[in-house]
Amino acid sequence: MLSLLISGPNQPGNDIDVYLQPLIEDLQKLWHGKQVYDAFKKESFILRGILLWTISDYPALGNLSGNIIKGYNACVVCVDKTKATRLATYKKTVVMRHRRWLPRNHPYRRQKSAFDNTMEKLSEPIPLTGEEVLERVLPLADHVYGKTQNQPRWKKGEPRPIWKKMSIFFQLEYWKFFPVRHTLDVMHIEKNICEALTGTLLNIPGKTKDRESVRINMAEMGIRMELRPKNSGKKRRYSINGHSATCWNEISRLSYNVASLAPHRTSVSTSKTGQVHYYQVLPFFKAICSKVIEVDKLEKMQSQLVETLCQLEKHFPPSLFDVMIHLSVHLVREVELCGPIFLRWMYPFERYMKTFKGYVQNRAHPEGCIAEAYIAEEAVECLVNFEEPTVGLSGRDKNKEKYRPLSGATMIKPSIKDLHQAHLCFLQNSNELTPYFNEHMAFLVARYPLHENDEEWLKNKQNETFPNWFQKKISSELLDVKSMVSKEVMWLAEGPNKHVPTFSGYKVNGVTYSTKDRDDTRQVQCSGVCVHADTMLVQDKDKNIEHISHTFYGVITSIWELDYNHFRVPIFRCNWVDMNKGVKIDDLGYTVVNLHKLGFLNDPFVLGKHVKQVCYIDDPLEKFWSVVLKLPNKFDDQSDDENEGSVEIELENEVDVTMFPTVDEVEEENSSYMREEEEMIQLP
Repeated sequence: MLSLLISGPNQPGNDIDVYLQPLIEDLQKLWHGKQVYDAFKKESFILRGILLWTISDYPALGNLSGNIIKGYNACVVCVDKTKATRLATYKKTVVMRHRRWLPRNHPYRRQKSAFDNTMEKLSEPIPLTGEEVLERVLPLADHVYGKTQNQPRWKKGEPRPIWKKMSIFFQLEYWKFFPVRHTLDVMHIEKNICEALTGTLLNIPGKTKDRESVRINMAEMGIRMELRPKNSGKKRRYSINGHSATCWNEISRLSYNVASLAPHRTSVSTSKTGQVHYYQVLPFFKAICSKVIEVDKLEKMQSQLVETLCQLEKHFPPSLFDVMIHLSVHLVREVELCGPIFLRWMYPFERYMKTFKGYVQNRAHPEGCIAEAYIAEEAVECLVNFEEPTVGLSGRDKNKEKYRPLSGATMIKPSIKDLHQAHLCFLQNSNELTPYFNEHMAFLVARYPLHENDEEWLKNKQNETFPNWFQKKISSELLDVKSMVSKEVMWLAEGPNKHVPTFSGYKVNGVTYSTKDRDDTRQVQCSGVCVHADTMLVQDKDKNIEHISHTFYGVITSIWELDYNHFRVPIFRCNWVDMNKGVKIDDLGYTVVNLHKLGFLNDPFVLGKHVKQVCYIDDPLEKFWSVVLKLPNKFDDQSDDENEGSVEIELENEVDVTMFPTVDEVEEENSSYMREEEEMIQLP
């Protein structure tokens, strides 16, 4: 089976069925059942197995299913009802006409010039059942495998072929009864759609779909004639429409670094016709890839996606709509039939392929390298996990893996004030010390009766005096023979070592954190953090105290390890953003922060286990402001292994924005999608 993993000119391709024959035989045996022994119940039973669907990228899907995935019948769901269009000058086939999925009375169906100059009267195609597919591919059952075999070619005038062969999976008795036999690759569909939109919006050379040849095809189709190329002397020039040129200066300044421009800011940077596209497409993929999906919302998601695709057809060139854009219209159907996407996408397999590639030491024989390394790793893991302790092999300490430094230590002797703040931060977050804090507060109220109702003064006084009071309290309790003070409390009362090791990088619960100085010298950002905590808010006018729960944003400036002699605690010192002057919600509902507006100078420390990593992306519209991107913790102990491929990035405080503008039923046929000011580009 290793030959299936090695791509190249000699890869199996459509002849993959030859390699899959042993697998099909095993699946047939599992379908009829095998007698196995249950060691727990001490009895035998019949074990049966079934293959629900295959998981692969789109080219491999074509090899497994036998479908033709290029040309006029490129969609494996619509097959001969794909209704593709050939752009002669652009020399590519595109799949448009997504108005077929709209309701019959939708105004978009009647608009001509905004789309392909035709009214849409057809309804959405009904996918073929497995039995119907089997009936159509039966004539191909005698397909001859082999790269040297002469395959029949399509002749002009004949119906265009849909399948190249009959899939070997139809040898399984139950295969024809499944509505979905080969799942679509959401990972690459999302990637290709975002790359196409970004490349066109920012007019990235080599990535943009807005080209001169496409403009010529648009003129031949009779749509958006104002965008056709214009002859001017020896050079041909044409006007750039609103969805490419506005961002040209910005992207040039960023050296084509698309990641430096926030996705939601891309829509703001472009003209009005391109504002809604990006933040219409991305929330769809975020919703459809969620671990929990409400079934009653799937119909609304599908209708919103179809309208989004129609909006794209109105404002973007036809070259944007390759088969990957079209396949997105079938994703909701797969969710209805197969369940959540994260259980059947390509992320785990792509990551495992990366592991296999790391095994290759001799590129002339990659299969042998992978086989030897896999067997060696399996043997070592068996010894580590199941055998007695062996010389040279020791089991992994998961607790040490949760908290470990990623750089060498630098010893410092902080000021008494800084050490007091760090020690107090750990004490306040120790559940075992809660009774002592309550007792100390009662002591302060009794000692300072004049400030009995001044909660702010009492809190500041407790922060100032609690460590010394706590140390004396534990010392007095230890004099009592019947004292039940635990060792941990004793160590905490003694306080940390005055010499503190600091690090530039630290791993906490599998997440890598770095200081701001270290991030400035690297290409990645690991210093942004946020913490959700309760705080005490004092009203300026009447001095009333209000307890609120809020999310605080900051940047790690240093990483300490507090040494309590018997254990160490990682603690981060951060520059926190002022919640009043440095945090706001923009018009689209996203959180933006000003990292130069600092606050909470008397409380800079936070425990490493309490923070959540965030990423700050510079806002191209407002200087000194950054958009907050929240990164989910993929290494949580409760996470499943199947979910480790998730790379979801969540925009902070995302609101449920209106997905689509109101559709005007009397929209003008000749509405223009160009910017008000005309910008011309010379082409040779």
